[in-house]
Formats: sequence, structure tokens, C-alpha cells
Amino acid sequence: MASSKEIRSKISTVGNIKKITSAMEMIARTKMKRAVDGVLSVRPYALYAQELLQNLGSDKTIENPYLDKKNKNQNSNKVLLIVIAGDKGLCGGYNANIIREFRRRQKASQELDIIAIGKKAVLETKKAGLPLLSEYADIPDKITAEFIHPIAEQARKKYLTGDYKEVELLFTDFESSFVQKVRTRVILPIDLGYIASVLDESASEETKGENLAKSEISTFSPYLLEPSANIIIETIVPKLVDMSLMHALFESRASEESSRMFAMKNATENAEELKADLTLTFNRIRQQGITQEIAEIAAGAEAIK
Repeated sequence: MASSKEIRSKISTVGNIKKITSAMEMIARTKMKRAVDGVLSVRPYALYAQELLQNLGSDKTIENPYLDKKNKNQNSNKVLLIVIAGDKGLCGGYNANIIREFRRRQKASQELDIIAIGKKAVLETKKAGLPLLSEYADIPDKITAEFIHPIAEQARKKYLTGDYKEVELLFTDFESSFVQKVRTRVILPIDLGYIASVLDESASEETKGENLAKSEISTFSPYLLEPSANIIIETIVPKLVDMSLMHALFESRASEESSRMFAMKNATENAEELKADLTLTFNRIRQQGITQEIAEIAAGAEAIK
């Protein structure tokens, strides 16, 4: 059995770990709230941009590579996959779930080129031996347009070369604090019906704080376009691609911090239980020592008589 000194040392260590995990839980809670606010801030723009594209795309005479699946890319089977994972661990199954889906896609005999965002995504892509077009190992705490734009711009330009059939996002969708799901979203070519359903589905009741349902967005009469629909589409789509990537990053960040928050909460609770067990063991050993000393004193006094 361990000595009382060793157990006292363990109690001190567990207490220190509990302080760390409790602090990490509070930090993760704050970061998750910030990411959810980011989702809310992006969503109104996304809905209005999507509505504008729907109105433009309803004109069957408009031909544009951003909107048309049957463009010069139709003979290509390659997919440009943007994978979003975390930079750090201690976040439950967040990274493991993304990596599991990534490996499934790899085994599906699909031709994949990768843009990896997050250290875990970079490491897994290199481990898989897949072509890595770009790597962004460090995701900033504050996700900004300056970070997003170069990634989205590279994906958009690669798509327009005709080398890729689709550009897809692999990320974790934040449905609530308790539910996060790994999702794949096609961002190029633009599928108007798909965008409408995804934007409505991806915001959970917890992230619908502004309650911007599709029914609340006005329906415009047909546009009079100047200079042309294609020029307008080519102006809007790059911004919509930026928005889609930013939306996915905010969703992923909220999911990661939610997973970390619950992982640290469980760790804190386990530390409390372990500390209580160790304290009980320490008190028992201490009581045994006191009882033994009393018995020895009593035996010595009896011997003197």
C-alpha cells in the first residue's frame, strides 16, 4: 500500500489537474459562444446572397461555369477537398470523427486533392500520401476574411481551370452543444437548391438566434440586369465561396470547443471523484497509523506494570 506521503502528493497533483481542466472548460465555453456568434453573423448575408443567385439562376438562358454542372469539368473525376480539423487535442472525438470520414473518402477510390486546414488535417493528409495543394496548420483564434480569402480564392481558381469536377468542404456541423455531425458540402459548382436546404438545415435552434427563416426574406420580381447576369454572378460567387468557407470554419470551431468543453467537464468531474477517493484512502491510512500508535503505547504501559 502507498504511504500517506505518496497519497498526499497524488491528492495535490489531482487538485492541480482539476484546476487546469476547469479553466480549460471555461475557456472552451467562451470560444464556443464566440464561434456561434460568428455563425449568426454570416448567416444573414448567406441567405440574401443565396436568394439573389436563385433569382439569377432561374433564367435558363444564363450559362455560367459556376452554376452549370455540365461544364468543361464534366470529364474530370477529380475532387478538390478542403478538410477542416483542429490544431489541438483534448477535444473528445472531434478530430477522430473528421479523420474517420476523411479515410472513408480516401478508400472510396475517388481522385482527391487536398487543401488541409488545421494541424490534424495536415498530418492526416501527409500520412495518407494524398496530394496536398496547400496547408494551413495554424487556425487563428479570431477567424477573419483575411485568413479565409486566399484559401477560397485558390479553390475557386483551381475549379475554373477544369481540373476538378467539384470543390467540397469536409467539416463538422454544429447542431447544438450536444450534437455535432461531420458533413460534406459541395461549394462549386453552385447548386442553388442544395445551398438553400443546407443553409436552413445547418443552423440549429441554438444558432437561430436571429430567426432568419427563408420565409422572412422578400421575393423580388425579375431583375433588369446591367451590365449582364454573368458579370453579376462572377462578382457574387467568389464572395459566396468565401462565406461558405467562413461558415464551415465557424461551425467547426464551435463543434471543437463544444467537444473540448464537455471533455474538460468530464475530466474535472473525474478529478473530483479521484481526489475524494484518495482523500478517503489517506484518512484510512492515517487512522490506521493513529490506532497502531495508541495500541503500541497501551501495550508499553501494560508491560511496565
